[in-house]
Amino acid sequence: MYKGSVICDASIQYFYQVQQTVVLNVNLAPLAPVFDSFTGLFDDGELRTITCHSNGSRPAAKIFWMLNGVRVNSTSVQVIRNSDDTYLVRGTLIRHLTRNMENQALSCVVTNPVLQKTFIQSLNRSVVLLPNYSPSISADNGTRTVTEGSLLVLHCDIEARPLPNPSQTLWFFNGSPISDSSFNITRVDKSVSRLSTSLHVQHFHRFALFYLLF
Repeated sequence: MYKGSVICDASIQYFYQVQQTVVLNVNLAPLAPVFDSFTGLFDDGELRTITCHSNGSRPAAKIFWMLNGVRVNSTSVQVIRNSDDTYLVRGTLIRHLTRNMENQALSCVVTNPVLQKTFIQSLNRSVVLLPNYSPSISADNGTRTVTEGSLLVLHCDIEARPLPNPSQTLWFFNGSPISDSSFNITRVDKSVSRLSTSLHVQHFHRFALFYLLF
């Protein structure tokens, strides 16, 4: 308990007793907020319920949300009084999360009068929003006229989250994975959601139709 009495007692034998009592009412800052299982990953277009909580405040902390530094409205708050007379506060945010929110910071913020009297003012926990989305491909397409025996280079840029596994086959020849040593395949992961791959054919032969599958 964070409320109690301190007594100064002056007793002389059994006949005289003087007491002074001071009632202590201890106010406490909230502990740092914690996201309840949400790591920032979501599926593009998903309606997501996100919760965050902070414990140990007295008086109860205020809890709110920030998205890229802008306060988010239309949220709900639950306040629970603990057995030791401190408070647990939980904030809930329900929102459609979309791909255009990629790399934005979602923050859960708590404060109470104890914090506001310090230079800290508030405590927050943030996650970076990272959408999962289906792949899109920008690649050499259509008909290419090449001369047998000449060099052929094909390029392909892939944007997706998650990206294909590094061991996954990206190039196919007539529907079959390319494994011939005469084909040189390169892959460069430019970010967590973008990669570039190229197919180099040192001496191009008669069968010139390549299919790119992902």
